[in-house]
Amino acid sequence: MVIVAMDKKLSNKIVRDIKQKILSGALRTGDRLPAERDLAEKYKVSRITVRHAISRLVYLGFLQTLPQSGTFIADFRKNASLELLVDIISSDEEVDKSILIELMEIRRIFESYCAGRAVIKMDEY
Repeated sequence: MVIVAMDKKLSNKIVRDIKQKILSGALRTGDRLPAERDLAEKYKVSRITVRHAISRLVYLGFLQTLPQSGTFIADFRKNASLELLVDIISSDEEVDKSILIELMEIRRIFESYCAGRAVIKMDEY
């Protein structure tokens, strides 16, 4: 149980670090992430821990993995999910103001769409 908690803590550290590099522009859309082995050496963790971090970043929309090609920085602005918006807004990390404005616009569009769908559904009953 202690090992799992340590693994999660280390994985979260990697997520925060890579996410910060993406949000600051140090890593740009299309950039290839180093191999898992190299990331494991850099962060002094196991490859499993690196895989967990990468999986979380893929889920949030920051990364995309392509079989036989590697892991790349995704265009999170285009593919932003609600989870990504919540993650960025709730983090205490410094985020570029333009990114927040774009994500808030996505939220506004999403909320308008949901409200419209709710009205349609309500009219059906």
